[in-house]
Amino acid sequence: MLKKIISIQNVGRFSSLTAEPGNQGEFAKLNVIYARNGDGKSTLCDLFRSLAQNAPAYVIGRKRFGSDAESKVEILLGGSPNCMAEFSPQGWATQPQGILPKIMIYDERFVLENVLVGHQVEAAQRRSLFGLVIGAQAIALEDRVAKAGEAQKTATTEHATAEVNAKALLPTGWTLATWRQLPTVDHIEELIREKEEEYKRANTAATNAAAIKSKALLATLVLPEAPADLMEVLATSLEGTTADAMEVVKAHLEKHRNIDLNWLEQGFDVGEAKECPYCAQDTTRSELVQLYASIFNEALRNQQQRINEIEAAVSSGFGEVGRLRLKQAFDTNGSEQQWWKDTGGLSISLSSDMNVDQVIDQMAGVETTVHNVLKRKRNNPNQAITLSDTETQVLNAWRDCVDGAKPYLDSLSQANAAIRKHQSGIASSNTEQISKELDRFKATQARYATNAVAAFARLEQAEQKKGRSDKEKTNANTALKEESIKMFKEYGGRINQNLTAFGVAFQIKQTGVSFTGGKPSGEIVIEMLNNEIKTSAADAGDPSRPSLLNTLSSGDKSTLALAYFLAVLDTQDKANSVVIFDDPFHRQDSARKGRTIERIKDVASAFGQTIVLSHDLNFARDVERIQVDDVRTFVLHHKDGNSVLKQHDLPALATKPHIKDYKTLVDFVTDPSNDDERCRSVVRAMRPALEGYYRVKYPSQFKSNDWLGDMIGKIREASLDSPLAASKSNVESLGQVNDYSKKHHHSDTDGEPIDHNELLNYAKQALCIIHG
Repeated sequence: MLKKIISIQNVGRFSSLTAEPGNQGEFAKLNVIYARNGDGKSTLCDLFRSLAQNAPAYVIGRKRFGSDAESKVEILLGGSPNCMAEFSPQGWATQPQGILPKIMIYDERFVLENVLVGHQVEAAQRRSLFGLVIGAQAIALEDRVAKAGEAQKTATTEHATAEVNAKALLPTGWTLATWRQLPTVDHIEELIREKEEEYKRANTAATNAAAIKSKALLATLVLPEAPADLMEVLATSLEGTTADAMEVVKAHLEKHRNIDLNWLEQGFDVGEAKECPYCAQDTTRSELVQLYASIFNEALRNQQQRINEIEAAVSSGFGEVGRLRLKQAFDTNGSEQQWWKDTGGLSISLSSDMNVDQVIDQMAGVETTVHNVLKRKRNNPNQAITLSDTETQVLNAWRDCVDGAKPYLDSLSQANAAIRKHQSGIASSNTEQISKELDRFKATQARYATNAVAAFARLEQAEQKKGRSDKEKTNANTALKEESIKMFKEYGGRINQNLTAFGVAFQIKQTGVSFTGGKPSGEIVIEMLNNEIKTSAADAGDPSRPSLLNTLSSGDKSTLALAYFLAVLDTQDKANSVVIFDDPFHRQDSARKGRTIERIKDVASAFGQTIVLSHDLNFARDVERIQVDDVRTFVLHHKDGNSVLKQHDLPALATKPHIKDYKTLVDFVTDPSNDDERCRSVVRAMRPALEGYYRVKYPSQFKSNDWLGDMIGKIREASLDSPLAASKSNVESLGQVNDYSKKHHHSDTDGEPIDHNELLNYAKQALCIIHG
């Protein structure tokens, strides 16, 4: 389905049509587009026709005059997922790749190409209507078939000779058809050399593919960080009685140089049974032991625990095992770098800014420094421990070392990314495919060599001659007669059913076979009131004969065209097709308006999507009221050279006091009877109808007492940025209608005769202004 028109540039009426943002402007199941004549409805139909048929010519032929820029069109197609259809002179392409929609379009082009609408019915139109229709004209065909057979035999012999000569140049492994269809390629010699080099590289890579794909990435280096809470732990102290007790115990420890606080704490934990673990003496009355109890409380234990955690972390990250692991990883990466260059076919670069030996030395210095500082803290838990200048320098130097290693670590990450990409490429490498591409390039080079070009030129001439002879013989084949009759019954029956529904007084019939124009076609007549009306050029050229020219009204012809289109729709895949009507009520009698809307409702209900374009606001508003799910209305308008297809409510119709005047004009133009009283009512309806139309169209621009002459003056004097500027093109026509109607608008002119033909022309002119 059609989702949304994104943009149209330099096509027909559209210098630049842009889409509304977001979901605004997306098409629904039934869509009504209102636009004035000349605003681009037929251009939109040709764009959709080009999209459906993937036929660029419909867009190329509508390239905007006076513009050197290329035509560009983008249309969003609905689906899972949605895809964007983009136009180019080579055809339509979708991203992501999708299927172009099936679109059936009823517009002037469809009528001209398929349906009898003029004064006669051409042979091509009869074929479009009813397929190949061939009758029994044996005597005329016997001579034609014999002559066609002789011509076909000669052409076949010439073709066979040309084909043998072309096959003599055929490269190995190619059929003549595929070799012939190869497109030209610029710089083919250079491409062949490049592809040969690519094949050599791919072949080498394929030899080592298993080792490359299984090869591990370079080892990741992680430099440890200095403990973040080191300074916080060093700054902790004990408070209150714990601090006083600590001083006494510290003095006791100084008498015993070989013990420390940890040793005491272990002994205190063992002695919780209130006696010494060594001599079994009662400790409950020992003042020193009581001081131990006040020291080894929760705060000290927490402090010691944090010290233990920092020491463990430093030993893990900066210890000998960590340093050895870092050194091994660094050295391994260097050797792996060389392997990828020599064997893996990949050059990777690692930064040389990192000196691993210096890094390891600094790691050892950090380990020693932190352990020494923590040991001081452990023995002085109640004091804040400060770092010496040397210790501060060691830690600061390590931070600088980490920053200095960043280029190496970044290059390591980039190298691994390159390795992964290279391995992925190796995994998808296909020497067979490259070989096929090389073979195709070489075949292309041979295809456009001088001798091959000449051989195919001779073959093409022989094919064209053979094709013409085959076609001529086929056209004489009477076996198509039954199929032709079947086609007429299928489509003719549907068309006549539609004509009956529309209330017309005629039907169509098949009366025979004609071979005019190459392919045979059915002889079609119109049957009206039991009389047959021929559709040939001879009948149309003789005014004394009944013909389409003097029998069918323009409304009858338009109805016939619509009846055929609806008959074609009955044979389509409805759920997956889009139907577009461009002014389907155009030129039809007003009595058939309801039936037209009824059939549009049937189509909108049955088909996946329906779009109705109309310049007739009354008709557009009636279509909008069709009861189907999801109806959206759009207005197409132009301003300052740009166009906008905007999802918007349709413009309001003229206010009620003026509808009667408007209808008076419409009824007169539809049935222009020459009655004096009616003519006077028509001429007096012109100005009120136009005044009502412009008051509704520009409610903020005209006062209630502005009459048509006042309105014309305001439109003429309007600036370019005024809403009235859009109607400047109608000023001259408005003035003419105004001047004409003024002559007959007052009662003192009732005695003056009104020229019927003149009135009809001005009534049409007034309606033309209203309809746009």
